[in-house]
Amino acid sequence: ANYTRIPKYSTKELFNSFYLSILATVLCAVLGSIVAYITERKKPRGAALLDLSVMAPFILPGTVVSIALLSAFSGSSVIRLTGTYTIIIISYMIRRTPYVYRSVCASLTQLNPSLEEASTIAGATWFYTFRKVSVPLIMPAIISGSILTLTTLLQELSTTILLYSGRTRTVPIQIYSAVQDGKLGQASALSVVLLVVVFIIVFSTNRKQGKGMSAAFKMG
Repeated sequence: ANYTRIPKYSTKELFNSFYLSILATVLCAVLGSIVAYITERKKPRGAALLDLSVMAPFILPGTVVSIALLSAFSGSSVIRLTGTYTIIIISYMIRRTPYVYRSVCASLTQLNPSLEEASTIAGATWFYTFRKVSVPLIMPAIISGSILTLTTLLQELSTTILLYSGRTRTVPIQIYSAVQDGKLGQASALSVVLLVVVFIIVFSTNRKQGKGMSAAFKMG
């Protein structure tokens, strides 16, 4: 009975969870790949600081990141994002970009730079070389990092719980609220749905790539 009622009481929450997670994952993949390429290939001054800046939020609790964002984008702030989709996406990117970043960094260390240098010598621009040579070669690492990012974001609670509003409530928030209200059947049904979705995403992606289930959780 709890499963049959999910379309009635969780349609908005399911949409929010998928919308926020997928959009944040795409942005994490783009940002993490570009930053990884810059730090590993270009090695500019301050590359170590850039690496630290990307990885530092990874060890911070989600509530700390949420409080920092609330302090920056609420109250008397020029840009007020409280209760919007944007502030949740920003928090997701801050916390999960390290997954893609570290996966791509590991892949780039194993990639021979001569392949990219040959493209540059042939007259290609940096962006063309990155798009046509580097990205196809590091795509498995991008996909692995993105899968890990998406599957964890679908279950993200610690960050969202301080940032959500009635309009942006997600399934993990609904599960948490259901447990608090003693609706364990509803919470269990929603939890199983999330687990099944995560399994399908991981299984389908790795099946397409000819890999085992554990491949998606290897950082490079």
